[in-house]
Amino acid sequence: VYEFNLTGTPETYSLCEVSVSTEGVIKQRRLPDQFSKLADRIQLNGRYYLKNNMETETLCSDEDAQELLRESQISLLQLSTIEVATQLSMRDFELFRNIEPTEYIDELYKLDSKTGNTNLKQFEDVINQETFWVATEILSETNQLKRMKIVKHFIKIALHCRECKNFNSMFAVISGLNLAPVARLRGTWEKLPSKYEKHLRDLQDLFDPSRNMAKYRNILSSQSMQPPIIPLFPVVKKDITFLHEGNDSKVDGLVNFEKLRMIAKEIRQVVRMTSANMDPAVMFRQRYGIGIEKCGM
Repeated sequence: VYEFNLTGTPETYSLCEVSVSTEGVIKQRRLPDQFSKLADRIQLNGRYYLKNNMETETLCSDEDAQELLRESQISLLQLSTIEVATQLSMRDFELFRNIEPTEYIDELYKLDSKTGNTNLKQFEDVINQETFWVATEILSETNQLKRMKIVKHFIKIALHCRECKNFNSMFAVISGLNLAPVARLRGTWEKLPSKYEKHLRDLQDLFDPSRNMAKYRNILSSQSMQPPIIPLFPVVKKDITFLHEGNDSKVDGLVNFEKLRMIAKEIRQVVRMTSANMDPAVMFRQRYGIGIEKCGM
């Protein structure tokens, strides 16, 4: 109220959310006074309005509703690939950072702890969600040329995910492009410029499974690879599981503390990847010399 120089007490006003369905139906609801994280909660087809509780005027006219509906219908190709990679990385890093070290142990030993392993499960699901999102976007487009442009868009997104050190999303995008229904779109792939074919091969080469994914592991362990990092999570789980199943929990009837130390060291290395905050906007600004909102990539 004070911010917008409105007269009256704060109790005179309430915050309302107005949304428009695809059928053009306008919905309005009053939000709780203590509602937080407004920017995170708003939908593309919604707007916030400050309503005077003493008045009965319509917050959103039919013309405004039509404009709101048009604005909400945004295709993937309208979005900057840098912005998409940034949002994927910010969201995924938050999920990854929220995993408690004890969740890895609970999962490993199938322990029924009070805290549970909800964060771990959520992050574990991310790679499948993003893989099928990629395939769905491509297969939903019937126009061959537009479909090729979507494939090209995703290759750019994967490249930017690598710049964000988000190897999990990078792998998910590549996996989506390699799914059989997408790979069978011969006409689409034939239209893809050779430049992007090479980009895709280079990305795929990073995750070459030979020698226990040596290329990926070498990059991850290099001195230049500093936190924040989002690792390929299936590999993280595989490594921890290998230490657990490849070593006896007891030796000569005694607890194998060496095994526990190895598991603890592996988990500490994973947790260390979240020791710095992720801010892709700063990284891209330094790399390209411009803000994300001005980058047309």
